[in-house]
Amino acid sequence: MISASFLPATGGVQFQVKYLSEALAEKGVELFLLSFNDGKRFLNKKSNGFPVLIKLDNKGIIYGTIELWRKIKEISPDVIHVHSAETQAFQIAFLKTFGFIKQPFIITSHGVDIMIQPEINYGFRLRPFINPIIRFILKKSAKHVIVGGCMKKYALDAGSKPEKIIEINNGVPLLKKEISAENVASVLNKFKIGTEPVLFSLSGMRPLKGIEYMVKAMPKIIKEFPSAKLILSGRLNKFGKQIKDLVDSMNLEKNIQFVGVIEDEEEKLILLRRADIFCKPSLLEACSVAIIEALKEGKAIVASIPGGIDIINDNVNGLLVKVKDSDDFAAKVINILKDNNLRKKIELGAEERAKFFDIEKIAIQYISLYEKTRHEN
Repeated sequence: MISASFLPATGGVQFQVKYLSEALAEKGVELFLLSFNDGKRFLNKKSNGFPVLIKLDNKGIIYGTIELWRKIKEISPDVIHVHSAETQAFQIAFLKTFGFIKQPFIITSHGVDIMIQPEINYGFRLRPFINPIIRFILKKSAKHVIVGGCMKKYALDAGSKPEKIIEINNGVPLLKKEISAENVASVLNKFKIGTEPVLFSLSGMRPLKGIEYMVKAMPKIIKEFPSAKLILSGRLNKFGKQIKDLVDSMNLEKNIQFVGVIEDEEEKLILLRRADIFCKPSLLEACSVAIIEALKEGKAIVASIPGGIDIINDNVNGLLVKVKDSDDFAAKVINILKDNNLRKKIELGAEERAKFFDIEKIAIQYISLYEKTRHEN
């Protein structure tokens, strides 16, 4: 398995690679994970001694290709699984084309490699010279996995053949971690969280995530619930600073809290479990790992239609809102906070829906795909 980025870099793809690698190893797959990030401490080896992380050192096209070829020759895998149709996928496709490797390779697209959102300049394919490279990768791949049904039109437009496309959703481990009351109290005290209504957002600080529309919804929410607090987790980068400036300009500092990147898994879980509502107002999403984790914890979720359409059944296990519509977002949040029956119904629906995204089931789908791909090639 190849993923250019891995933990400690934080994001849905990195966590998905971790969860999937461990679940596959648990089922007996001898899995080697090749990545530029040295995240060995984040991988839990199973009884078979896998997954094993091998750190890649060379990001250059030529020397990086040579390094990949040597690693693959040394490992001699049955199937190569690459996350995202980008540089490493191109290198594998090149090696395959010229006969340096014989193994079939699978691409899993998570979003940015094939999906596009021109208004915010999102997507590799918006760069004209990248389009033919992605088409070449998808042409040479044995199978093309998309993690959400909404991605199919983008996959076809990117050059993938219908017979190659297979949908396998992202997933998370459903076993809930036990956390001591002392640790819970400590984390809540650290972030100064009391009994007030809490909204929680866990996403990167970038235009794609629609964070500004959450911020703009807060005045209406505060009018109904003056102590309501929105907790924003994510790196305070250039866009994050723009969001902070927006918060300051609207005098919302008392109600919106920036907590930065939460690297500690237990801290993240405590904040998620304490939240009354998990928020995901993205302009576009493939299959949000963050939403799935919120489902697992039985959280009421408010997500934009393009952000949660493949995961959320409206008014069953969450509420969907119009994209970039702060008024609709505020109204849905207020509905949940005011209507305890609605909230309980959605929370129960969330836990039930989470079963569909059990990483154990996802791993079985991938193993079946690996076996089929190996035999067909």
